[in-house]
Amino acid sequence: MQIVRFLADYCEGDEAYANHRITMIVGIEPTGAIAPGEWVGYLKANKAVTPFVVDAENGFLTASDFASSFSTTVAKRVIRVGEMFSIGAMPGESPKWESVYQIKSVHVYS
Repeated sequence: MQIVRFLADYCEGDEAYANHRITMIVGIEPTGAIAPGEWVGYLKANKAVTPFVVDAENGFLTASDFASSFSTTVAKRVIRVGEMFSIGAMPGESPKWESVYQIKSVHVYS
């Protein structure tokens, strides 16, 4: 397993917004997918920073300043530049919403 840090920017249409960025440190399997377990990251939107934990086995994200969890597809993706994933409402929650992010850089720690 490799440990990597990746940066992903919020996307809307063909535009990516670096002022709305996710940074995560995760373990990566030989397939490029996130290893099972809990991994940490943060969302930086403008100057506000929100830490979170992603449960890679169950596909949800829990942010430090929210009372609930969110669904994410990040654990189902190969971690590489250009790959996209989403964060959104948990199944069965209303209203439905989804934010899409694109991986902009990946740094492998040796």
